[in-house]
Amino acid sequence: MKKLTFILLGVMLGLHPIYAQSLHGIIHDKKERPINGASVIVAGTFRATSTDSLGRFTINDVIIKDSLIIKVSAIGFDDAFVKLAVVQLRKQITITLSEKTADLKEVIISAGSFEAGDAKKTTILKPFDLATVAASPPDVFKAINELPGTSKVGESEGLYVRGGAASETKAVIDGLIVQDPFFSSVPGVAQSGRFSAFLFKGTSFSTGGYSAQYGDALSSVLLLNTQDLAQASSQTLVLSTAGISGNLTQRWQNTSLVVNAKYYNLRPSFFINKQNYTYNTAPQGAGGNFIFRTQDKQGGIFKLYASYDQNKVNLQIPYLYVDGKEAAYSLDGKNVYINSSYKKTLGKWLVNAGSSFSTNHDYINFDTSRVVKQDSRIQGRAVLSRYIGERSKLIFGSEVQDVQYKNTLNSRTYRLNEVLVSNFAEAEFYLGNKIAARAGIREEGSKTLHQTNIAPRASIAYVLNPNSQFSAGYGNFYQLPQETYLYTNHNLSFEKATHYILNYQYTKNSRTFRLEGYYKNYSNLVTEDDTTSFRPFNSSRIPTGSTSHTGYGYAKGFDIFWYDKKSVKNLDYWIAYSYLDTKRLFENYPIAATPTFAANHNISVVVKYNIPETSINLGFTYNYTSGRPYYNPNHPFLSDRTPSVNNLIFSGNYSWFVKNNLFAVFLYADNILGIHNVYNYYYASQGDHHYTLTPPAYRSIYAGINITLAKRKTIMGINF
Repeated sequence: MKKLTFILLGVMLGLHPIYAQSLHGIIHDKKERPINGASVIVAGTFRATSTDSLGRFTINDVIIKDSLIIKVSAIGFDDAFVKLAVVQLRKQITITLSEKTADLKEVIISAGSFEAGDAKKTTILKPFDLATVAASPPDVFKAINELPGTSKVGESEGLYVRGGAASETKAVIDGLIVQDPFFSSVPGVAQSGRFSAFLFKGTSFSTGGYSAQYGDALSSVLLLNTQDLAQASSQTLVLSTAGISGNLTQRWQNTSLVVNAKYYNLRPSFFINKQNYTYNTAPQGAGGNFIFRTQDKQGGIFKLYASYDQNKVNLQIPYLYVDGKEAAYSLDGKNVYINSSYKKTLGKWLVNAGSSFSTNHDYINFDTSRVVKQDSRIQGRAVLSRYIGERSKLIFGSEVQDVQYKNTLNSRTYRLNEVLVSNFAEAEFYLGNKIAARAGIREEGSKTLHQTNIAPRASIAYVLNPNSQFSAGYGNFYQLPQETYLYTNHNLSFEKATHYILNYQYTKNSRTFRLEGYYKNYSNLVTEDDTTSFRPFNSSRIPTGSTSHTGYGYAKGFDIFWYDKKSVKNLDYWIAYSYLDTKRLFENYPIAATPTFAANHNISVVVKYNIPETSINLGFTYNYTSGRPYYNPNHPFLSDRTPSVNNLIFSGNYSWFVKNNLFAVFLYADNILGIHNVYNYYYASQGDHHYTLTPPAYRSIYAGINITLAKRKTIMGINF
């Protein structure tokens, strides 16, 4: 396998395409006025850029056989698909966009959110920016984790946002909550997300102060909007050191269908990547999904997404109470997720309705214990929105969720059936030409708690000049206590967080500077009366003592973000820094303390570079996380800190055409410096035994080839 890796790397660095050209052009409207910020994408490739203030764009190293198609999109204009022959690439191209017949401007409020999409000129990032981050093959959650406001917890999956636990961030696809966005947990081994960044056309990552349209999240929501109709018919095969996957995409005039299937087994990869754990059964699994989209003549679009995954693993976990002893831990998980939505304009109203179903089953054996975890969620949602005048907007909506949990620990079973009913209203409006505001209110009622909460939220933005603005946000956010507490106590209350946010953003010439400060106040957090045996590492623990909602806490800090696509030709980069100060009294903490998942300092540096005259794309991501608290019963509670964690990630790909078929080889390497990072230390309650938690492998390499067959491609009725 090592030989295969070096061969693939050699191919990436040594081959050159026969047809590699530079594409130059100007995008303007029908009055020949330049369009700034228009997105230009070469269909079927990773080549993309945006126009400057003069409407100019350049895409280097465009690979072409006979012809190609580029897609051009800009806010306020209809998308354009342009077919170009080889001879046309030798001169400057001029493309005219047509204005949309009903262009309605949106409120632009940046406090507490990062958006990646093509719908707004002021969007800092595009979906392509996130999909190509060198942070594992395109896992949308790992890409989001490179933005400011997040903390990296190497031994556990999830998005930890501004002092919040992973359970306090919700993932939402097309308006509907995803019950299990990550693969099932394994102690000490962080799992990846279930969704590829290429599935989504737009992403809004809330670091706080999010819209009244969403709830049941104390810290953050990640809003993911799926792609519309597939651009072209194609077939793709991916072979890698981790497994095999295939894709079949069929595009008709107003309908598209995508079918994906995969199988993975990391046993071959372990020959390349030496493991720090002993695996009896290497991580392996299979699954697939299908994506159906259809659009009617009036512009209404129906989407259906369905997926199935199953995975299993068996490894040796250190036995905490006896030095040198290990016990087998096995997991067999199955997951189903279905999401459907329909959006259509009826008169002056936009109707957006959807429903989802998900279920997850985990069968776990650890030493002599057997655990079966089951959960399911059914959700229905309907939203009405309309513009008042040219720019003001009203939004009304309701949703209902039926969530069920079942947890069997050896011979004892716990059950919970929760029904959460929510209603919300929100208004977006302009106060003059320089001030935009959003005000909303959300109501949530719980069947289990027999309670209803009312959550007001507001945001405002003031434009200083065409390049900079201030934004501020405030809101109350509620969340149900974790099911492990509701199994035994229905007399708890909604947990609550109040957010205060102040933001400054400056954007000019493809450079962005962003500074945001925040303060969060927590109340009604669940606490346990029995704090004598603190065990943060036991994910299957169900509290048996009494609980109450007397916990509290705070989180404060600031985030800095710098993004530059201009200074160095063919190079994009961003730098994200986050400072966090937080303490909580919650769960089985005996005193208020900084949680074990919170680090004071987080730094991410993301670099992407296209090598001129080739079709090679290189990426680097550097992460720094300062030490986090860990439990040592021999010292004051959570007074110790782990070592800081440093990680440098590399990714690269090289692509070329054979006839009309696209081939691409790729290489991904995590921790290329081979640093022996330490994630945590786990101690027994008496303090006489402990073990050191390290990454599963100090360095890992992942490589493969992607083959896209499309002898006849069709995009919006254009054949090539």
